[in-house]
Amino acid sequence: MFGVDRAFTALVPALIGGATALFAGSERIRRRLDGRRAVRPMPMATRLALFAPIAVYGGYFGAGMSVMLLAVLSAAFYGELRTANVVKNLLSG
Repeated sequence: MFGVDRAFTALVPALIGGATALFAGSERIRRRLDGRRAVRPMPMATRLALFAPIAVYGGYFGAGMSVMLLAVLSAAFYGELRTANVVKNLLSG
């Protein structure tokens, strides 16, 4: 079990860094997805599946979960940062 702890701890900076990059580019990603959604919308199951890794991460480690939630909410669901932040707070609770 010690190996899993070490591996997970080593992945944390990459996970948070990736979430930060996703959040920074969320406007561009959302615009690109909106253009594709006009042709073929992203299924809700796909959107919700984005939360599975965050839930596992948050349940195990916790630190930085808010950054990851905000990144996914901003890119996949909400254009307004305040709305995404309110939903993030509800999901985190």
